[in-house]
Amino acid sequence: MNRIISVFIAALMLATVLSACAGNNPATQTQAAEADASSPTGENNDDAETSAADDAGNNASEAETTPAETGVVVDLKSKGLTDDTVANAVEADTEVTELDLSDNRELTDISALAQLAELQTLNLSGTVVTDLNPLSGLSELNSLTLPDTVKDISQLLKLDNLEVLILTGSNVSNLNKLSALPNLRKLDVKVTGSLSALSARLAK
Repeated sequence: MNRIISVFIAALMLATVLSACAGNNPATQTQAAEADASSPTGENNDDAETSAADDAGNNASEAETTPAETGVVVDLKSKGLTDDTVANAVEADTEVTELDLSDNRELTDISALAQLAELQTLNLSGTVVTDLNPLSGLSELNSLTLPDTVKDISQLLKLDNLEVLILTGSNVSNLNKLSALPNLRKLDVKVTGSLSALSARLAK
C-alpha cells in the first residue's frame, strides 16, 4: 500500500512540474500572443490606426492646396532690388496677389507692376518711388503701403476696391482727395512732422 501511495505522489509531482514548464515555454507564449492579435479587439485597434493615418493624409493634402487657393505671395523685402531686377521678378509670375517690395532703397520705378492684374496687397515703404501711375489700373488692389517719397496720390482715386492705405512719413499735400475712395476704411498716416502740420494738410 505504501508503495502505491509513493507512486501516486510521484506522478502528481511530475504533472505539476510539466504544467509549470508549459506555462514558461516561449512557444506557448507566442501562440497566446498570436491568438490575442487575431481577436476582434486587435482588429479594432488596426482599424483605428488606419483611420488616423487616413485623416493625417487628408489634412496634409488640404495644407498643400492652401497656397493655390489664397493666391501667390512674393516677399522681396530688403533684397537690394533695382528697377530692372523688379521687372524681371514680376515677369516670372504675373499672378501675384501679395507683393512686399519694402526697404529696397534703390527702387524708383514700378512700371512693371502694371501687369499684375490680380495684385491685392502691395508694400512700397522704404523705397524711393514717386510715381504711382502704374497702380491706377490695378482694380483688385485693396491694401497699399506707400513710402514717404510720394506726394501725389491722385493716381489712386480709380482704385474703388482700396480698403487700407498706409502713408509712411506722409508728405502727401492733400489728404482730402481720399474721400473719393468709396471703400477706404483704414487710413494710417505715419507722420514725421508735427500734428499741426498734418491738420493743415487735412484742411486743404
